[in-house]
Amino acid sequence: MRSFVLLLLLAGCRPAATALSATDVYARLSPSIAHLSMGLSGGSGVLLDGRMVLTNAHVVWPHETTRVTFAPDLEFLDVPVKAIDIDADLALVGPLPASLDRKPLSIVSPEGLPIGSEVFLIGYPGEIEKFPQPAITRGVLSRVREARFENLTFLQSDATIVGGQSGGALVSSKGDLIGISGLIGIEQFALVLSGADVLARLPRIAESPSPLARSVVAPKPSLRQPFSFDALHQQAAFFFHAEDGDHVRLEAMGANLSVFDSDLAPGEAAGPGAWRFDVTGPQMAVVKQDDAMKGTLVSDRELSAFVDPDDGRDITLGTDLHGVIDFPTDEDRYLLQLDEGQRVFVRVDGVLDALCSVFDESGDEELAAARVGEGGLGMAAELRFEAPRTGRFVVSVAESSPEGPAGYHLRVTKAEGKPRGRPGH
Repeated sequence: MRSFVLLLLLAGCRPAATALSATDVYARLSPSIAHLSMGLSGGSGVLLDGRMVLTNAHVVWPHETTRVTFAPDLEFLDVPVKAIDIDADLALVGPLPASLDRKPLSIVSPEGLPIGSEVFLIGYPGEIEKFPQPAITRGVLSRVREARFENLTFLQSDATIVGGQSGGALVSSKGDLIGISGLIGIEQFALVLSGADVLARLPRIAESPSPLARSVVAPKPSLRQPFSFDALHQQAAFFFHAEDGDHVRLEAMGANLSVFDSDLAPGEAAGPGAWRFDVTGPQMAVVKQDDAMKGTLVSDRELSAFVDPDDGRDITLGTDLHGVIDFPTDEDRYLLQLDEGQRVFVRVDGVLDALCSVFDESGDEELAAARVGEGGLGMAAELRFEAPRTGRFVVSVAESSPEGPAGYHLRVTKAEGKPRGRPGH
């Protein structure tokens, strides 16, 4: 069990003695709530010590820099994305220049805050202005959700949360910053990562924001990149850079080609084999198996291949594997050796809409499948499978609604009872 007393000491902030009005909360915290923008997309962030801005990983990924503004008109361009924690969906941006004149905020643990307590969300929902003003909404602490994945704790509130609010501040009526907003739950309630978890994870956050940082081979950019498919590798991803307004030509013979812009949205077609981009930054091309087992992706921009470290790993019964859904449409495939009649239990935990399947050795025939939303909030994608023969099988993990990077845990154990889970179920 977490030591919330220690975390409160680490926060370096003692709670206010009396409740504040919404006006007082806004006046106290909003000057230190940042707006982050990367072309067409944006989000919120909170200013911490060291002139660093804390936000959600999905707000900035896969960008390596971002624009940061504070109301009414303070602007910083090309601020580096310093570090990312994919599992907790956190990112650090900065440091901002020493000339910054805003007061940093301190995060505290919400331990002991009663259900029904008044809370506020401060951030930048749905903003399109060059210098937006932060917005505040009010709600109550509805419940606390303990996640299996990474032992994360989420605070649920009925305070309104929409796009752009991600990375914003959840504040108690005493003016304490008690969580970082990031998820929209069922019926649009807010799910906010507890300040206790934020404090615990900040000291260990990784300094590798680039999507290529996880690649097992340092990629050499080229205008022509070969790709090949097998049971464990049925897609290949490539990154390239485009400027706002650019038209980029891409062609992949014998494979299905998908193109995503730096906001992780499908690219806009600009003619046969060409895509137009409305934002500057890293873009992505993904090829998937169609007719051919291998081919070459050709472009008029240099392409860097992403070599997924998860694909092709062996599963050992009883051992947890940590994986990452790295990009839209990513599917991680693992190899599992079983004896005929052997029964196993497969479970995927993560803060994602998990999809899990078992395929035959060829990787083509789906033998069992499971799907469930919001895996990290107490549910998971799980199935039981009985091997029809002795041999190798492919275990697949994917996300039903991919929007950015997401970590997960995969565990396969011996199972008793009849197998459950059917294709498409």
